[in-house]
Amino acid sequence: MTQNRFFKKSIKNVLIIYRGELPDIIQIVRQSEHWFKKRKISTHSFSQSSLLKKPFLDSDIDLVVVLGGDGTYLQAVQYISNYSVPFLGINMGSFGFLTVHKQDSLVSCLESVVQGNMILEERSLIDVSFYQEDNQKSEYLALNDMVIERGNFSHLIDISITIQNANIYSVKADGIIISSPTGSTAYNLAAGGPILHPQVNSFAITPICSHSLTNRPVIVPDNYEMLFKVNNHNQSAFLTIDGKKQAQISNKHSIKMRKSNIKHLTLRHINHNDFLLLKDKLKFSQ
Repeated sequence: MTQNRFFKKSIKNVLIIYRGELPDIIQIVRQSEHWFKKRKISTHSFSQSSLLKKPFLDSDIDLVVVLGGDGTYLQAVQYISNYSVPFLGINMGSFGFLTVHKQDSLVSCLESVVQGNMILEERSLIDVSFYQEDNQKSEYLALNDMVIERGNFSHLIDISITIQNANIYSVKADGIIISSPTGSTAYNLAAGGPILHPQVNSFAITPICSHSLTNRPVIVPDNYEMLFKVNNHNQSAFLTIDGKKQAQISNKHSIKMRKSNIKHLTLRHINHNDFLLLKDKLKFSQ
């Protein structure tokens, strides 16, 4: 378990990423920019849809502010290559497990950040290596989850799972989810997987609509390396990283995953409680 600490840094440059389809979002962005300008803090603002069109050098950014939902937050994480920069998520969507701070508390959150009163939380990231038949490798980084799914194909897919060089079992299902603790309340939870506290050092492996009742969700230590393959030569599937399809998979491919050596940094109020967040968002225990 990591030790949380206060975020104490002089902020000079802020990146604002927002969901452009939201009503009044431009006005909220302009208000945020004005708030920072009054404090002599530079801002750079991009809509979620423009992230891939406008390359941005983020080496000098001290803070990322996300105005939107969890989807906007996840896309922003993929976009920012400077992993030492903390994220502040302002919820303008529905659930908001990543964008936990409410829209009407935007100004107070910004004040807490610049005054050094926010807690800096470290979140685990997943390293995914996709090996093609010629042994070429594509690498991906996930905050929430890695998913192998049948996509548009109607058949079940047969996936073998190797953990620590031991072939543990095979799953015949619509797919399989490998979730970090942060992502355990997303697709993993919808598929019947367990809720993991964000500070737990583990991953959840959850079959999607398994053909067998004996294929249940499994929790494994996050220092284990895992290997996944599609068994049958006439089957194909898709590799999805944090909700985005990245590659089509056949039995000629293999996927390795492990815990990344780098962390994602997110900001929380000092009195933030993840169990209360579950009660608020999912009516947990009610």
